[in-house]
Amino acid sequence: MKRETQLVRGTLPPVDRATVKAYEDATPGQFYYQRSAHPVGVEAERLLSELEGGQALLFPSGMGATTALILALLAPGASVAVADGGYFGTVGLLRSELTRWGLAVTSFDQTKPPPTADLVWLEPCSNPILTFPDLDASVAQAHSSGALVVVDNTALSPLLLRPHEHGADFVLHSASKILQSATALELARRLSGHAAVQCVRYPGLGDEVAARYVSAFGPLLSFDVADAEHAAHVERGLKLIENATSLGGVASTLEARARWEGDRVPPGLLRLSAGLEDVDDLWADLTQALDA
Repeated sequence: MKRETQLVRGTLPPVDRATVKAYEDATPGQFYYQRSAHPVGVEAERLLSELEGGQALLFPSGMGATTALILALLAPGASVAVADGGYFGTVGLLRSELTRWGLAVTSFDQTKPPPTADLVWLEPCSNPILTFPDLDASVAQAHSSGALVVVDNTALSPLLLRPHEHGADFVLHSASKILQSATALELARRLSGHAAVQCVRYPGLGDEVAARYVSAFGPLLSFDVADAEHAAHVERGLKLIENATSLGGVASTLEARARWEGDRVPPGLLRLSAGLEDVDDLWADLTQALDA
């Protein structure tokens, strides 16, 4: 039976809200305190481990996992090379709180070989610039210089890409995200032909490196309009797509990222996370907002 069928047909334990379990014969069992382990969490970690090809650990949030990983692997004075144009939360954490702790942080173009560092942080389909590294070459280069490699796989998830198979030491992803690659690709193609759109970023639009690693490219894309004023105009004009942050939900969301990321991104950059709505309905909403 294939992995996908097992996940759909698998038997999950019931939700158990008990905080503690009584010992049996004066001995703690597998589940004795919810903070240490609980049946649903253990089963979820088992299934994610099968998908990832390595031991999975669940955290309450992606940033919690990021912080725990960095503090566990590194010490004050260590160096981190993080992919430029990647997730704003990761870069913000590294450059604020963790530089204060003593980390040396540099950013680099992940479409090129990584610089020398103790830890190299890659992000296939970086959010929101959507660059894609040559994973095999980048991991090999990092390892040859003695670095560990972390891959943030949020934009693709282990359903589309398994970085452990390409040598990554650690993989993180937000497990609450979903995939809708077909819709995202079609929207990217249509946006590329719209007069008000200056640039579309989506690895499914001819990125030869990305195509070597994945056959579908996830729900996330970004595109540029003229400037911040035009971006806000598009946001205000939306009727179906939700003008909200975050990504990967069943409902499509769009937002201008410069409000959070400043000059890290172009002022007219709009990030779109494609949900499960019909592609023609989404396109109709985008075109009326762009044309208004």
